Formats: sequence, structure tokens, C-alpha cells
Amino acid sequence: MKKEFKLILFALSLVTYEVTTYAANDMIMPGMLMVAKEFNSPVSYVALSLSLFLLGNALSQLFVGVAAERYGKRKVIITGNIIFLLFTIFLTLSVNMKMFLLGRLLQGTGIAFIAMGYALIHENFNDKNAVKIISIMANISILAPILGPVIGGFIVSALSWRFVFACSLFTGLISLYGLYKYTPINITPLQRLNLKGIISTYRDILSNRVFIIGTVAIGCMIMPSMLWIAFAPTLIMHTLKLSINHYMGYQAIAVGGFMISTIINQLVAGKIGMVKLIRSGTIVSVGGFIIMAIFVHSILAISIGMCISCVGLGLQLGTMSRIMSKLEVKSQSMLFSLIAFVQALFMTVFIEISNNILNIFEYSLISFVSCSLIFGIISIVFVLKFTDMNKERNWQ
Repeated sequence: MKKEFKLILFALSLVTYEVTTYAANDMIMPGMLMVAKEFNSPVSYVALSLSLFLLGNALSQLFVGVAAERYGKRKVIITGNIIFLLFTIFLTLSVNMKMFLLGRLLQGTGIAFIAMGYALIHENFNDKNAVKIISIMANISILAPILGPVIGGFIVSALSWRFVFACSLFTGLISLYGLYKYTPINITPLQRLNLKGIISTYRDILSNRVFIIGTVAIGCMIMPSMLWIAFAPTLIMHTLKLSINHYMGYQAIAVGGFMISTIINQLVAGKIGMVKLIRSGTIVSVGGFIIMAIFVHSILAISIGMCISCVGLGLQLGTMSRIMSKLEVKSQSMLFSLIAFVQALFMTVFIEISNNILNIFEYSLISFVSCSLIFGIISIVFVLKFTDMNKERNWQ
């Protein structure tokens, strides 16, 4: 089997695992109100379950990068898939909300290992192909928030929320087979790091201004879409008293923007400058935020505005990630791990803060839009700063 074809199969297996982990969250969101009701818990636990899922990811990241340096990315990725499957089984056996939330925290650790898969892709492809492949993978993975609520909605309506995790087990086993068979071996040599070396490496990465600006920019960029995923079920089905079908429709509109951005990326990657592509995405995102701000009382307009902002996000994200992946550091594994850690911690903290704010205002549309716009405005400032710092960067 040719190396290039095997790498494509690896990317396909990786994105299958990525979709599985994301869908484990997105499919359960339509049923979270049922979970809360079954366990006699408040509606605020809907967003808390997502925060814990992301926290599990964040807590694992710092160890994943070090383990990849010592044992290789291949072993780490496969181990992560197995861990995810075990804790998915744990969730299906939940008997109370504490056990369920603990399961969400532990299941979220499985996401951490995806970062090492992306590190392998950046190792094996040039700028143009890496951005295109990651964009395609993002397009596939975005099926999770599009199809996840639809599939999850049908499952919880016809059966039980516990059957949602049975689907995750099935696709998780498929991805495990593919990752075991096609994940390439590290190009970079393995090394044993002592505690002093680990701290020194992380300190060097954290002292890099491009890393700091880039991670904050990306963290703020993705927050509006993450807030939508976290709060859309509550906004639509609890606040507005609409049906699960309405929720699935608005969800498809909102995150469909990622699919549009993927098509655009395939057409323009390598043809226009990296910085120009990122700034173009920023302009598109601003358009979406303006629509949300003007039509703040319309859930349809908010979902359309979110769709447009997701188009802009998709144009920015892949190219910015590629630039950051090529920073000159001692360990690429630890770089990717730290990027994922900062972003996951960022999302965990600010989703929970936003949850408390929205709870105070009884999950009104205007409180959701306000939180989204704050992060959107901050992201614009940092993205422009990031592009100024990398204005000489061209496709390689």
C-alpha cells in the first residue's frame, strides 16, 4: 500500500474517531433535559455536562504530549480511543447525576488524544495539503453537531438517552480498527523527558508571543459556536418552548457554515496569501455578529448569524493552526498538547461563566447573544494582532 494512500486512510480513521467523540456530546444534548429530569437535577446541569466533558479534555492534554514524546504518537492515539470506549460504557450504566457527570468528565479525556493525530498530519504534509486535509476533516467532523442532535433526537424520542452512547461505542470500535492499522510511526525520534525538561519545554512554548496571541485568538474565535452548542437546547426547547425538531433545524443552520468554509478552503488554499485568508474570515465573522446583534430577539436570525460567523471561523482556523504548528520549539507533541490544553481550559472556564450569566437572566436570547458578541469582539482584536505578527508567512 502506497504511503500517501495509507496516510489518507489514517486521516479518515482519525476523523471517524473525532466525529465519535464530538457526537458523544452532540447526540446527548437533545436528551440532556431528559437526563436532568430522570435524575431530578436542575436545567443548569445541561451546560455543566459540556463543561465537564471539555475539562476532561483539558486535564489530559499536558500528559498526552509528554507521553507521545516517550512512547510515540501512534500508541498514545490508540490508547486514547480505548479509554474513550471504556468511559462511554461507564456512562450507559449511570444511576444518578453525580455518576453521569463523572462519566462525562472521564469520557472527555478521550478528546485529548486527537491533538496527536493532527500533529502527525502536520508532520507528513506541506502547508497547502495540510490545510486542505484538515479542512476536509473539519467538514466531516462538523457532521457531529449537525447530525448528532438529529440522530440523538430520534434516539431519545424513540428509545432512551442511554442508547445514544451505544452509537458512540459502535463508531468508536470502527475508528479503533482504522487507527490501529493505519496510524504512521513518528518521524521525530522518541525521547525520555525528566520533570525539569518537561517544565523547561512548556516554559519555552509559553514564552512564545505567537503562541500566546494565537491560542487566545483561536480560543475566543470558537467560543460563540461552543456557546451555541452548549446552550441551544436550553434556549430553544426550554426558553422558547419549541420542539426538538425546531432545535435540530436551527442547529443545522448554525453549524452549516463550517461546510461552506470547507468548500471555500479547497478552492483558495495556496492561491491567496495566508494572512489574507485569515483576515477575510474575520470580515465574514463580523457580518454574522452584526446580524445577531440587530435581530437579537429572533432565534432564526441568530442561527443565520451564527452560520455566517462559522464560515469566517472555518476560513481562519485551519490556516492559523498551520502557522502555529510550525513554531520552532523543542517538542511538536508538547506544542500541540499545550495548544489543545489552553483552548480546552479556556472553553471550560468561559462556558461555565457564561452558563452562570445566562442562568441569572433565565437563558434569554439577548444574554446568549451578548456573551457571544463579547468573545467575537475580543477574537477580532487578537486575530488582527496574530496576522500582523505573521504577515511575511507564505505557503510552503
